[in-house]
Amino acid sequence: MDFWVKTKDAERILGIPADTLKRNYANKDKGFLIEGTHWKRGMYNNSSKVWEINACKATLLQQGYTFTKGAKEETKVSQ
Repeated sequence: MDFWVKTKDAERILGIPADTLKRNYANKDKGFLIEGTHWKRGMYNNSSKVWEINACKATLLQQGYTFTKGAKEETKVSQ
């Protein structure tokens, strides 16, 4: 089931800074998150991206990330 969230929510859920998500992981040249599968552009140039959180988590796990429960019972990611 697809579950799309805004960048701010993806940052909180995944425990990864928004800049890291956008500039490194979603970068078409060097990133591993694929546009259309893991994230989509907003309607306008200044619109927030949206992230398919389940696909992002699955790919991050394949990349070697470990998810643990944080103090606020939210999912965190560590390298």
